[in-house]
Amino acid sequence: MRQGTVYEGQGELSEAWREYGAALREDRAFLPAVIALGNLAFARADLIEAEIYYRKALKLDSEQPSANNNLAVVYLTRGSRLETAQKLAETALKKAGALRPYVLDTLANVYMREGRYKDAKAALDQAEVASGVENPALKRHLLESRRHLDSYTALR
Repeated sequence: MRQGTVYEGQGELSEAWREYGAALREDRAFLPAVIALGNLAFARADLIEAEIYYRKALKLDSEQPSANNNLAVVYLTRGSRLETAQKLAETALKKAGALRPYVLDTLANVYMREGRYKDAKAALDQAEVASGVENPALKRHLLESRRHLDSYTALR
């Protein structure tokens, strides 16, 4: 796993895939490797494969926050199963810890797609509070979500 993480950090995704796969071959129930493979599949826009890995992760631990949120993002990206995406994000939120602002952003985007703009604004407000000041990339992402919300509401 460590070597896969190093490769991933260097942008060497094929090598990361190989290392995560090796970790999974050693232990077919090794949750971090399952999620990492789902993340790599998502990064290369293979939503079907990402969904397969995230579902496998949820079979191993139905309350795992990353797997719940990431599967919600897969559905959100497709623009389908929004009710399921909302439930997955709500499950992720229960144990989100440091992922809280990311999960709240996912929920906000689900709400936007459903036309629930007040709920989306409230979720983004909570995400911004939860994000703290030490993560500029997250702040930029939340600002982009806020712009999407503004564009949805301007069309209304």
